[in-house]
Amino acid sequence: MALPTLATASDLSAHLNAASGSPSTPQPDQISQGLFSSQIATLQAIELSEDGSQLILRTDRAVGQVNSGWQQRVTSHRIELSNTQLAPQVMLPDLTDHPGLVSMRVEQSDPTTVVVRLELVARVQVGTIRQLDSQRLAVPLGGTSTSAATPITSEAIASRIADITLPNVAHLRPRIVIDPGHGGSDPGAVGIGGLREKDVVFPIAQRVATLLEQQGAQVVLTRQDDRTLDLAPRVQTAERNGADMFISLHANAISMSRPDVNGVETYYYSSRDRPVAEAIQRSMLQATGMRDRGAKSARFYVLVNTSMPSALVEMGFVTGAEDAPLLANPEFRELIAYAIARGILDYALANP
Repeated sequence: MALPTLATASDLSAHLNAASGSPSTPQPDQISQGLFSSQIATLQAIELSEDGSQLILRTDRAVGQVNSGWQQRVTSHRIELSNTQLAPQVMLPDLTDHPGLVSMRVEQSDPTTVVVRLELVARVQVGTIRQLDSQRLAVPLGGTSTSAATPITSEAIASRIADITLPNVAHLRPRIVIDPGHGGSDPGAVGIGGLREKDVVFPIAQRVATLLEQQGAQVVLTRQDDRTLDLAPRVQTAERNGADMFISLHANAISMSRPDVNGVETYYYSSRDRPVAEAIQRSMLQATGMRDRGAKSARFYVLVNTSMPSALVEMGFVTGAEDAPLLANPEFRELIAYAIARGILDYALANP
């Protein structure tokens, strides 16, 4: 496990992404009333246990009531700590390799209430929060030790899609070029069960294009069928059409001996590109619950040589034990398409 990251209370609050919908009515967990203190507690750190099966919230004294409940989105959990404030610098764990936790956000919601929001993969459940002693709360994460992800049901996928609102951009009419990676004689990466990258990205690209057009965008695909296409013509399509945005879609891969490597990552080249990459990455994580590998800078040809904001999306690993079954599932690919479309549209609205 990597060293924890250091975040200030102001940084955490500024970067908080409020979960969609209102939280269900939080229910208080059973906390020993004998440890209650009338003084304001300070949340100093959140740590992961060695086996990753629970979070440990460290405070300088006992907190007030602890309320814990799921948001409308089934992978988002909210924990409220009353009679509590954030320390000026709060230590948070590195979640990069955690099998169940996608992200964590902490904020001071009012002068005496701290809120911790957890985004989790679909199989993980948050157990009853326990007070270990006057300075430690334990948050059990059930299902994190499972080696392979439990298959997500059609009903759960449909529910997640229903939670996604796609904004209308007809008043802006942005020109967006969607680039399905590889194709034709180039299958791209080949993963578990012979899953080919080109067979994943092309149907998703088509669906993203349709969803964007339905919301008022002008969309061009760099290829309309399963054909071989070099990198230069992809860039030329964007330049020739005067695109406002260029989005290249891919599926990731690593050695077949590393099925433990899973997750979504989105690449940008310059500071001009970073906001669109971050918008797509954020939307993908919120919708799918897949692991977060971050928005990163890279010198991919299609990013370096385009003159408009551009991003390259790696939608998961065809070699990943968790990701490959999802990428092979047409229903889950529909969810991915909705997530990518929402990220693109959110960026378009914020950057008219």
